[in-house]
Amino acid sequence: MSKPLKATALKYNPDQHNAPMIVASGHGIIAQKMIEIAEQSGIPVYRDEQLANVLSMLDIGSAIDQELFQLVAQIYIEVVIALKSSDKSSL
Repeated sequence: MSKPLKATALKYNPDQHNAPMIVASGHGIIAQKMIEIAEQSGIPVYRDEQLANVLSMLDIGSAIDQELFQLVAQIYIEVVIALKSSDKSSL
């Protein structure tokens, strides 16, 4: 039996918070719908089962734990680079 899919949405606004915040979280069909909506809306989706498991344990509206800062920062960097690359390719 396969593990249920998990998804967590993060938001980071340095003017309002010191760390990325959990804005949505779900598993199973909810996680599938979250990913589908994000992809349809052009929101980057980063897939990492272990990270999704950890993030899904945090409460919606809470900041990520300090132990996750480095990992999440690296993901944000990868996403920004990918977005800049896709913007250049669409010119």
